Amino acid sequence: MIKLHKSKFRDSYIKKIAKESIELIKLESLTACKTWTDENNNFPEKMYFVFNRFLERKSETQNKIVFFDVGAAEGCYSCGIVKYFQKATIVSFEPELPRLEVFMQNLTNYMDRFDRKQDNFNIQIYEKLVTSGEAETTTMRHFISPITGGGAGSSSIIKFDRPNRICVDVEYESVKLDNFVDDYEKVDIIKIDVEGAELEVLKGARQFFNKFKPIVFLEIHSSPQNGSITLEQVKQIFDTYDMQYEFVCIETHPAPQLSYYLVKPKK
Repeated sequence: MIKLHKSKFRDSYIKKIAKESIELIKLESLTACKTWTDENNNFPEKMYFVFNRFLERKSETQNKIVFFDVGAAEGCYSCGIVKYFQKATIVSFEPELPRLEVFMQNLTNYMDRFDRKQDNFNIQIYEKLVTSGEAETTTMRHFISPITGGGAGSSSIIKFDRPNRICVDVEYESVKLDNFVDDYEKVDIIKIDVEGAELEVLKGARQFFNKFKPIVFLEIHSSPQNGSITLEQVKQIFDTYDMQYEFVCIETHPAPQLSYYLVKPKK
């Protein structure tokens, strides 16, 4: 079962982003997906391959998994769950309409590709932003090319200007991870890739982490344009949780400045 929880601000997005741009962004997203859907190992994130190896090993001893995908984009991590598990609960968050549509298409394709029964999957997709929960709505800035009208994956809640891009601010519904504590018995893994909103997500997840103690695959954006997030800031929030965590660096990029971490509860 795949259930989409639509944003009440969808019409606002459509009004602010031209129809032609939405279609082009969707096409750009589909093109980007070929780096992982074709299994040709051209995907640029090392964390993606570490994640898949982790799932492969886990599937050898566990027949069902619960996964939260915060910043799902086109769904490469959620689709990995479908690839390796016969049964799963997937809770995904992706606010951008073109990428959301590609994400749902990829999920359906993976279901067919790996002969998965939809009855064995509980997939909840939220067209919303995950934040600290201090506000019910959050504005995200999109960066549209004035030449092509495209801009797939070019958005952030951090308000900065980009050369040669048109800035378009769109309002989205906000949710925090603590809102989902009572809905699930356990969460095995969470992936967080939110373009500079990492601290916001973690601030709204204290109950979530204290109850579930999940494995975390985390992207930290340390570039100034994405909020200059540091590992120390992230650790300070984890230190407020009841469980101690250790951070294993998977990969660091100098440009743009970002790092990928596997964050594991200490035994």
